[in-house]
Amino acid sequence: MKKKRLTCLLLTLLLTAAALQGCAQAPQQQEPQGPDYGLYESDYGFLTLKNDEERAIYNGIGEAIENMEPEFVFTSDQAHYENRIYNIYCRWYRDHPICFWVKMESTKVFENPSQGDAHEYQLTFFYTERDKDTVARQRSELNDRLDALHAEADGLTDSEKVRFFYDYLCKYVVYTDELRWDQSCYNSLVKNKGVCSGYASALQALCLREGIPALQVFGRERLPHGADPGDNHIWNMVQLEENWYYLDPTFGRKREDRPVNYEYFLRSHAEINKDHEVDQSFCEYPKAPMDGEPATLKLEDYSLAQVEDYLRSRPEGENHMILQFAFEEDFAAAEADLASIKEAAKASVGRDISTYSHPYTKRIQLSW
Repeated sequence: MKKKRLTCLLLTLLLTAAALQGCAQAPQQQEPQGPDYGLYESDYGFLTLKNDEERAIYNGIGEAIENMEPEFVFTSDQAHYENRIYNIYCRWYRDHPICFWVKMESTKVFENPSQGDAHEYQLTFFYTERDKDTVARQRSELNDRLDALHAEADGLTDSEKVRFFYDYLCKYVVYTDELRWDQSCYNSLVKNKGVCSGYASALQALCLREGIPALQVFGRERLPHGADPGDNHIWNMVQLEENWYYLDPTFGRKREDRPVNYEYFLRSHAEINKDHEVDQSFCEYPKAPMDGEPATLKLEDYSLAQVEDYLRSRPEGENHMILQFAFEEDFAAAEADLASIKEAAKASVGRDISTYSHPYTKRIQLSW
C-alpha cells in the first residue's frame, strides 16, 4: 500500500513539474509594437538648430511627446523666447512624421512668471487620444501598413520607390476633412483618408523607411496674380542622388475627372513655384535643382534620331530636360525607346540618367 501511495505521489509530482514547465515556456502575449523611430526619423530640422540650448529643447520635446506628457517646461535666460520654442517644436514635428498622436496646430507655448533672470516656458500638448493603450494599438496598425508597403517596394531603385509611393497615395488616399483627426499619416495610410498634411507625412515616412531623405514643406497655395493669399498647404521634398525635388501628392491625387497628375512629381523650384509659395520662415529648405525653366524639346513628330541630335547639342549647365510629346502614340513610342534615349543622354553628359514618365501630360523627364 505504501509503495502504491509513493508511486502515485511521484506521478503527481512529475505531472505538476511538467505542467509548470509548460507554463514557463508558454508564449507571452506581446504588447502592440509601434514603428521604430530610427526608421522614420529625419535629422534635417535638428541639424538646422543653432546651439546646444535649442538642441536640448528639441530632445526634451521629443521625450515628452513619446511619453504623452501634457506639457514640456524649459528654463532659459532669454526673454520673449516663445516663438523660437514653437519653431523648434515644428522642426521636431516635421522630423517625425509617424507621431500622429500629437496635434501640431493645437500645441501652445507661453512664458510663466519670471524669477529674476530665469525665464520659464511651458509647451502644452494636445493629443488626439488620451488613452495610451488606444495610441499603442493605432501605432501597431500604422506599423503593419508601413511594413506592407516597404515589402511591396522591395527590389525597386530609389527613384522607382518614390514613384511607387507617390502613385499609391495619389490613387488610394481620398482627400477629406471629415475625420476627427485628418492631418496624420495614420489616417492616410490606415484609413486611406486625409488632407495635405496627411499625404505629406505619409510620403515622408515611406521614403525615410527606404533611406531616402524626405521633408515636409510648409507654405500656401499660390493663387493667380492679384488674388487674395491662398490656403495654407504642406507638400514634400525628396533627395535622389545629389538633387532635391518637390512633390505634392495632394495636388497630384486622382480625381473623378482625371488620373494621377505627374505635374507635381519631382519638380524644380521654378516649376512648383507656379502655384505653391514656400514659407522660408520655418527653416531654410534645400535648394532644388533646375531653378530656371528646364530645357524642353517639344516633339510634334517623334523620332529617336531627333532626340539624339538634341542631346548632342544640349545647352551647357543643364542637369534636367523635358521631352514633351504632342500625341499619345509618340509618347508610347518614346517609352519603348527609353533605354536608347538614356544611353544617348549618358553619352552626352557622362553620367547615369534617371527618367520619369508622365503619361497624363505626355512628358518624359531626364535628370542627371
